[in-house]
Amino acid sequence: MPGASGHELSLAANRHFSIPTLNEAIADLVNAHARLDISQAWGDGSTVAADGPARC
Repeated sequence: MPGASGHELSLAANRHFSIPTLNEAIADLVNAHARLDISQAWGDGSTVAADGPARC
């Protein structure tokens, strides 16, 4: 990122990123998507699928 040192980026990441805040952001995103009309086009929401890299 131009204008930001690695040290500054590290400080920002350590101050603002944590597993709990990441999980909150994921929940916010999922809930926002569920409110969209288009999400009901694929079912009742009782099952889910995702496409992307596997996480272990």
